[in-house]
Amino acid sequence: MNKINKEPNMESHKNGIQKRYEAIISQESDCSRGISKVEGLVGLVGIKPSNDVLRRIYLKYLGGSLSTGDVSHLAKFSNKYRVLELVSKDEIQRIYDGFLEEGDVHCIENVTEVTGIMPELDEEQVQRAYSKAIQKGVCAGHISRFQRISGIKPKIPEHLVQEKHFEYFSRNYPLSDFEELEAIAGVSPNIDPKLVQEKYKALLENGRWGEAIELRRLLKVEFSEDMISGLYSSMVKKGELGSIRRVESATGISPKVELL
Repeated sequence: MNKINKEPNMESHKNGIQKRYEAIISQESDCSRGISKVEGLVGLVGIKPSNDVLRRIYLKYLGGSLSTGDVSHLAKFSNKYRVLELVSKDEIQRIYDGFLEEGDVHCIENVTEVTGIMPELDEEQVQRAYSKAIQKGVCAGHISRFQRISGIKPKIPEHLVQEKHFEYFSRNYPLSDFEELEAIAGVSPNIDPKLVQEKYKALLENGRWGEAIELRRLLKVEFSEDMISGLYSSMVKKGELGSIRRVESATGISPKVELL
């Protein structure tokens, strides 16, 4: 009689544990924290998640935005419980398709790293993803890495690339970001020369000679003689005569004799 009563209780206990696993993954959006909580419960009760729960954990976090630490955590979790054997390639491809549709190309590298399964891609789908990625602010480095995965060269509309170049310019992004974007999109930055001259002036006034020279090289906009002459006049009034020679060296524009 005791044996008959005990078995349903044990089954009920196991079902209750599985519900606790389900509650963890439904409530915890962070991959590493979610997996840590699940494994903590496994260690406490000695009951591993069911195959269905393992699949749900894996697919939920695989379809999210993973950090480097998350990728490592999810890969170890997958290997420990052999979760990839429970998931079809079609399910993995649907995750890829979702990222491509949203332009989240930076997430695709993570999925390939965790699963070892390469996405099936077509030219039109990938080109749409490149354009959406630029519009969403995905950095050029991520787009470049996705290009290596896809083997498809971006053909991003020029106006979208120029909008991104202008964002880099107006927000003082590192010059390397311009160069990386130009390299992947094949579009050189085309910024209003008046705005460029204002940026040159600000850089030179703050002694950032090297940056001004590099910006000229990148944007291919020459220093304005009127702007440099005005800068020289300001320096003379402030007694910053030593800076005049540095600006001359940086720009190649000599001050007028009457200023000295």
